[in-house]
Amino acid sequence: SLKENPEGPGPVVLIKGKIGVGKTVVSRLFVKNFTEEVEDAFKPAYVNCKRKGTPSLVLREIIRAIYPDFPSRGLSLAEWLSTLEDALMASKKRIFIILDELQELRGNEKEGEELIYGILRMHEGSPINPPPVILIVREWFPPYLLKPTLWSFITLKMTFEPYSKEQLFDILRYRAKLALKEGSYDENVLEQIAELASRPNRGSARYALGLLHQAALLAEMDGNDRILPEHVRIAESFDKPTEERQYTDEEIKNLPLHEKILLLAVSRALIRSQDVVVRMGKVEEEYRVICEEYGIPPYGHTAVWRRIRSLGERGFIELRKSGKGYRGQTTLIGMNAFPAKSLEKRVKQLVESAIVGDDINA
Repeated sequence: SLKENPEGPGPVVLIKGKIGVGKTVVSRLFVKNFTEEVEDAFKPAYVNCKRKGTPSLVLREIIRAIYPDFPSRGLSLAEWLSTLEDALMASKKRIFIILDELQELRGNEKEGEELIYGILRMHEGSPINPPPVILIVREWFPPYLLKPTLWSFITLKMTFEPYSKEQLFDILRYRAKLALKEGSYDENVLEQIAELASRPNRGSARYALGLLHQAALLAEMDGNDRILPEHVRIAESFDKPTEERQYTDEEIKNLPLHEKILLLAVSRALIRSQDVVVRMGKVEEEYRVICEEYGIPPYGHTAVWRRIRSLGERGFIELRKSGKGYRGQTTLIGMNAFPAKSLEKRVKQLVESAIVGDDINA
């Protein structure tokens, strides 16, 4: 291995994965630890191709990992590659290259191929060994990377899968301990964020930590010394496009009256409890109070449950069975699709509008 023989040829590793699954952090930490273990025989050369843009600027950045004051010059790509080779031969240390967001490299396909090919084959006809390289891409590979002339150089291919809810919770708990005051959050809030961040097409630690940060800022703006589930709901709503919010509003408008009342009951129960979820019994109590408030005959338990289940199936609310910490079996009701306060205000308007229109029996 390279650790046992630091002078040997370096491996080429290709890492693929969506945004926020830890590709960059893991790669940089690995290279940092590796360079320390081999007593600084290597220098890390990390380049974000999206930020640097062109192959020439990427090569200049790699050279600056060896010689920080290396001047900018108007060289061709071939001249930059030759300059890098000279720098490597003159340096007492080898380099460990990380090329991040390779799919964002600007320029034509031929230049991208020339850059990678030039780095991987630099040792040919020269006394230096090829440097170890980590290539990081998102969901797709640049076409030139799939060509046999380059693909054959890759010694290890890895895919970073999205994080699970449990993994995101562990990450959130660790980061919250470092960044937030003790007592300013509880594990229910971290579980709520982990649940949101682990949904399909998410699984991103970056998204989860962003939600936690936004929720903490909202709590501070509220003058609250604790992050509440409502702060998380508001933070999550910022991420929704306007079209999605408008579409959801239309769906709520089209709900039958008693389903609107049940949504109102859920939002009020969550506001009162300041919790992530409430028991079905609490929602039923709120529902009957609202029906009495508007002079509407309430439905019985079975009819209410049927409508609650329907709201859950359509994504307006979330249902789950009670577990540890609850006496007996009950249904727990939560709502992450909307902030409870804004939903309460909107649904109250719609309920009153429906009553004026005599839509009592819906």
